[in-house]
Amino acid sequence: MTSMQSHLEEQLKIALEPSHLEVINESSNHSGPATESHFKLVVVSEIFDKMKLIDRHRFINKLFKEELNHIHALAMHTYTPSEWKVRQIRHFVLAKQNSARSFTNTCLSAVGLPKRS
Repeated sequence: MTSMQSHLEEQLKIALEPSHLEVINESSNHSGPATESHFKLVVVSEIFDKMKLIDRHRFINKLFKEELNHIHALAMHTYTPSEWKVRQIRHFVLAKQNSARSFTNTCLSAVGLPKRS
C-alpha cells in the first residue's frame, strides 16, 4: 500500500507535469494520532499560467476530491514558472542581505562597536 504523500505526488505529476513539486507531510506538527492528515503542496506548473490563484486551488481540490475525505488539512502553494523564478530570486537576495548583515555585525562586535539591527 502506498502512502498518501506518494499518492499525492504521483497524481500531481500526472495532472500538472510540474517543473517543481514538494509534497510535505506536516502531520507530526499537529496533535492527534493521524500520521497522514496534514500536507503542504508546493507546485510550479505551466498549466497555472492562465489560471487565477483561486482556480489553481479549485483544480487541486477537484483532483483530490476523494482524498480530502481522509486529509484534515491541505496547504497549497501554487506558482507559475515566472512567479517561482521571482520568488527564488527574492529569497536569494534576502539571504544575501541577511548574510551581509550578520558579517557586518560580527565585524562590529569584534572591534567593540554596537551591532546593527
